[in-house]
Amino acid sequence: MNKHMHEIINGALLGDGCICKTKNGVNYRFTYASKSYQHVDYVCNLFKEYASGEYISKRDRYDKRTNKIYVT
Repeated sequence: MNKHMHEIINGALLGDGCICKTKNGVNYRFTYASKSYQHVDYVCNLFKEYASGEYISKRDRYDKRTNKIYVT
C-alpha cells in the first residue's frame, strides 16, 4: 500500500470507517460509509488494485438514527 492509501484508511477510521474481524477470525474487513457516492466510488477504486472485485462492493445503508441513506 502506498502513503496515499494509508492516509485514506486513517481518515476513514477517524470518521465513518471501521476495520472488523470477519466471522472466521482470521481476516479483517475495511468498511467506509459516506453520503457521497463519488467519494465511496473513489475509495473503492483505489483498493481494487489490491483485491479482486468480488471482495469490494458498494451498497446503500439506511441509518434509522438520522433517517438518511449512506453509501458503504
